[in-house]
Amino acid sequence: MKAALERGEGMRNTLAYLNLSPEQKTQLRTTFESARTQLADIITPEQRQQIRQNARFQMGRFRAN
Repeated sequence: MKAALERGEGMRNTLAYLNLSPEQKTQLRTTFESARTQLADIITPEQRQQIRQNARFQMGRFRAN
């Protein structure tokens, strides 16, 4: 999984390598959503904007490859 992330693959593609059960997929989805909510409560609006910009940059890099 780490190697897939290092190759620039997104988390969704990386998780596909794990052959997760439907229950595991549901648990991960819930965990990621909870983490996203917690992160939003912790960071400032400026930090949130920076994360969005970085994500757009990464998506652009991924599409260029």
